[in-house]
Amino acid sequence: MRHLLTPVPSIAAGAGPFLVRDNPEDAGGRCAPPGRKVTGLFQSPFSVSSSLALGIRAHEYGHLGLWRQRLGPSLRCLRGLHRRGIHNLWIQGTLDVVVNHFMMARGNRDIAELLLWQDGLYPDLPRWIAAILYLRAEGLRYAPLMRMSLLARRTDLTGDDLALLDQTSERLARWGAQPLPLNPRQFLLLLRNLQNRFGPDSPDAEHPLARIAMCVPLAEQDGNQADDVLDPEDYLVRAGVCVPASVRIKGLRSGKDSIPWGPMDILAPPLTNSCRKLPGMTKPKLVCGYTGAFRYPSRALLPAADGRAFTLRRPRSAHCGTLLIDCSGSMGKQVTHDRLMAVLARSPSATIGLYGGRPASESGSLLIAAHNGMHAAREVIDNWPHSGNVVDGPALQWLSRQKIPRVWVSDGEVTGLNDRSTINLMVEADALIAMAHIRRVPTLDDYLEEKRET
Repeated sequence: MRHLLTPVPSIAAGAGPFLVRDNPEDAGGRCAPPGRKVTGLFQSPFSVSSSLALGIRAHEYGHLGLWRQRLGPSLRCLRGLHRRGIHNLWIQGTLDVVVNHFMMARGNRDIAELLLWQDGLYPDLPRWIAAILYLRAEGLRYAPLMRMSLLARRTDLTGDDLALLDQTSERLARWGAQPLPLNPRQFLLLLRNLQNRFGPDSPDAEHPLARIAMCVPLAEQDGNQADDVLDPEDYLVRAGVCVPASVRIKGLRSGKDSIPWGPMDILAPPLTNSCRKLPGMTKPKLVCGYTGAFRYPSRALLPAADGRAFTLRRPRSAHCGTLLIDCSGSMGKQVTHDRLMAVLARSPSATIGLYGGRPASESGSLLIAAHNGMHAAREVIDNWPHSGNVVDGPALQWLSRQKIPRVWVSDGEVTGLNDRSTINLMVEADALIAMAHIRRVPTLDDYLEEKRET
């Protein structure tokens, strides 16, 4: 059961009033404390209760709690930092680390479910954007995977850069966990040191990725490029982290290369057929008890009454959840209309999504074949064009937003544009599997065998 509660930010802030607004999950959250003549703002997703929504809500509460205890920078201090040339994203990124550890030190575990980005990142990242994202991963549950995915791109971060960012992360984490009052001068020196090293040169510099990564509407900026490029494979070895085994790469290329996922269209054809009349569908069973239809009068007679004269019809095995099926290459040959109907006969209320790349390998599509007890016609599935992978990442992102349990039927091989792969695609796919609690099944036959046994 979902528990949907309207946030009460005045409790965390110790003041009010607040204007409370609901936000979509992919839009993040924002807050501002009230003033003498100004109403406070608390904007976060609260009409849903997913782990990500709870994490965003807890993070915004943390900002208000830090402000209430006078541990964070005042509005006057923030305006002074900007006048001294500090970019707003550096201020936001460092404070996010402090707030997260402030909340976790008080027993909140929802913070760990936060995501740094929900859409794919560009193959090339400016140094300052990459450095901010590296810092913001501190303390999150899948921080190593997020950082590996980040460093698998051309980020121009050297070993010395990473050492400085690690030291800064530890310092910010101690500030939030202990917690320590803010020293405005030390905070200014910390931010100035970061910005002088990584950029940008102007406090008003903009970049299109900032809107995606930081939920802030910005435009474009040319980042400084360094000569020293970090090889992500060297970073994995140096960090002592094994390459995840949940997914595999087709034709793994050099770690310095980076390929994005292909764009994906979601196709939702009319679902005209009911799953209730499928051959072999599990029949509902009669459950005897004290309620329902009066079916067995003999059981109501005294003194032999056992209280089982009434019956209710209950489905024997109505498995819910979402099934995402990889239809690329040899995987697509086993996905037939008849096999999908066999799945729905055992799980009539399941959502089934089929995905694959288009013939040119520059984009792909996801076909919703079944949803809410209805399924598409045979000709829709048979005439749906698909070939390679190309869009494994966007398809897994779609699956992460669907009902649980979430199952991915795939051989585990992932590719991006032109049906090629690099380490960044593997790490991103593995991070999505871990964060969304997705279970991978190698083939559709294995999945059907599991259903027969249950």
